[in-house]
Amino acid sequence: MHFSFEKKKRSKLYLSYTLFFLVGAFFMYGTYLITGHALIWDIDAANQHLPLLESYRQLVLDFWKHPNLTTWSLKMGLGSDTFQVYSYYVIGDLFNYLTLLIPAKFLVVAYQALIGLRLYFAGLSFIFVASHFNFQKRNLIAGAGVYLFNAFVLYASVAHPFFTTPFIIFPLLIWGIERVLQKKSAWPLLAVFTWMLISNFYFAFMLGIGALLYLALRVGFTYRHTLNYPQVFAKLAWATIIALLLAAGLLIPELYAVTSSTRAAASFANGLTFYPLYYYLALPSQLINGGNRDFYFWSALALPVSPFMP
Repeated sequence: MHFSFEKKKRSKLYLSYTLFFLVGAFFMYGTYLITGHALIWDIDAANQHLPLLESYRQLVLDFWKHPNLTTWSLKMGLGSDTFQVYSYYVIGDLFNYLTLLIPAKFLVVAYQALIGLRLYFAGLSFIFVASHFNFQKRNLIAGAGVYLFNAFVLYASVAHPFFTTPFIIFPLLIWGIERVLQKKSAWPLLAVFTWMLISNFYFAFMLGIGALLYLALRVGFTYRHTLNYPQVFAKLAWATIIALLLAAGLLIPELYAVTSSTRAAASFANGLTFYPLYYYLALPSQLINGGNRDFYFWSALALPVSPFMP
């Protein structure tokens, strides 16, 4: 499958996608607004994400007025390094900085608006990259629906909004990798790598696996006879190393905080080698209801099925 960097006019495609997204988002989230409910999960979102965003926003504004960064807070548990906490949840999420432009009294509304904005850009990122392949317009729009409107994304976008960010980054990773494979500049890939590492170390880990898998498949099926392997390896290594250096200031404290937490000391899966049989028998049900927290051992799966397929 050929990936073309030929310039195309995409304005009509983006407009069609925007209209499609507005309709889809209305049916997915409109019921919350109509019935007077908020897009704020009453567990982690209400108790962690929104309060952290509020406190981080205020910290940035205070620092802007009076540069004096406080790195320890007694308001977090029995005391915690604020930089480590913020680096995992809010510092690397670029969308959070939009809240600096609005008054504090509208923060709850802005938090919910950012849920929709992240989803919109996730689909837009998909459309942008997929349009480099030779797909028809209606297939691109349907593909965006499959990419966005599935159980896991819909659950994560409300429960943990920053988990939508990887869905924005991954298509751009593919775009950057294709540029390198086609002997183009690796600077865009460096920018995406840096964003990936800054956003969250867990995201970087999972996206890195996906990027390596995509790279292996494209090399194996498309570029294996025409690739300049030393040049490609050098570009990929350069982008990776420089991105790690640029993101190290956030990445290292974040990793230290996670590895030294009480969660890291616990045995994985309570020390189980295999789950009980009933878990495996019930696992296929999670392909439909991927956001069910009551499922045994909580496996988040989902079939990416869109109700908007033509």
